[in-house]
Amino acid sequence: MAVSREHKILHGLSKASRVLEIGASFNPLVPKRKGWTSWTVDHATRAELVEKYTSDSSVDVSKIEEVDFVWADGALDSAVPTEMHGTFDACVSSHAIEHIPDFVGFFVSLSKLLTPDGIVAMAVPDKRFCFDYFRPVSSTGRILEAHLNGATRHAFAARFDQLVYGCKNGEIIAWGQTPVGKMSLVTPSLAEARGLLSSLPSREYVDCHAWQFTPASFELIILELQALGVIDFHVARSFPSAGCEFIVRLKKAVGNIATEVDREAQRMALLERSVEELGEQADYLRARGGLGRPLARRWQAYCRLRFMAVLLI
Repeated sequence: MAVSREHKILHGLSKASRVLEIGASFNPLVPKRKGWTSWTVDHATRAELVEKYTSDSSVDVSKIEEVDFVWADGALDSAVPTEMHGTFDACVSSHAIEHIPDFVGFFVSLSKLLTPDGIVAMAVPDKRFCFDYFRPVSSTGRILEAHLNGATRHAFAARFDQLVYGCKNGEIIAWGQTPVGKMSLVTPSLAEARGLLSSLPSREYVDCHAWQFTPASFELIILELQALGVIDFHVARSFPSAGCEFIVRLKKAVGNIATEVDREAQRMALLERSVEELGEQADYLRARGGLGRPLARRWQAYCRLRFMAVLLI
């Protein structure tokens, strides 16, 4: 029996649970209007969100709820009154973590905001099935670097990479576990990307996907950050990708949750699984109808041109 998306994210929670939702925007997971005891964190007020989406015919702005805490800068916990720290039973989010400049700082804040047995449940885009398709998975080192630098804005590299590698599968920017169609770049040329990038404000917040994950690469990052003592969460459950996303549930780690030997074995297993996941991405590319051989022929032709160029130098 298939498990619903809602069940994966909200399992174990009741409407009496105190839930903090990050970035609910126009599609909240735990809406107050349905009886949830929830508080919303977003980058703007409800009025500002309504204004933002009013011209989008695909959005029902009536679903946008009052934003309890506006978080536009600094640490997440600083946006929530101190008397509410340590009172939330859960934090839920959908397609938010990849937008947060300081990944580590987000979990450090949640450690302060949640009860000792609080959970984090989130839907995370799988980079293999969305416009991040051509971008590499993020590493623990890059995530640590952003935290050590106190990142509150996205790095130049993240904005540039989304600009030049963001893609479409046919006419869509998110899909699922099927062979891909014709792939194209959202920004069709480097010249156009250069023009767009030069016009981006340097000090204002410019949104993008800062981080890219597959299920195993995400779990690896959490394991390594916890082992290094940087965050105190571990992955309690990770669901396989469905559509363009995977669901992951985290809990606070109490003490050492594994011996060093077991942890290193788990790291290696996750590293290997990450490679396998990227192999699955390549399999979906090869599987698209009749295009495997033309792709190989184009690569061979490119290699011949490179070889001839070397001979002519």
